[in-house]
Amino acid sequence: MSRRLLLIALAIAVWAAGLAAIAWAAAAWLGRALSTGEGVLVGVALAVAVFVVVQGRLQRDRRKMQDMRDSALW
Repeated sequence: MSRRLLLIALAIAVWAAGLAAIAWAAAAWLGRALSTGEGVLVGVALAVAVFVVVQGRLQRDRRKMQDMRDSALW
């Protein structure tokens, strides 16, 4: 259980660092700090992008497993 909590804490820390890096880069590019709404929008966009990538990888892995099962039957 503690390993799972450690992984969750690590994921939260990586997520926060990623958002901070994006906010810093956007602030440097725009020449001003991001507003709260812009920060939320960036966070949501990042969450959707991560979700799409993870779902794509999971689908690819499921297809690989199905292909291995199918080939094992022949």
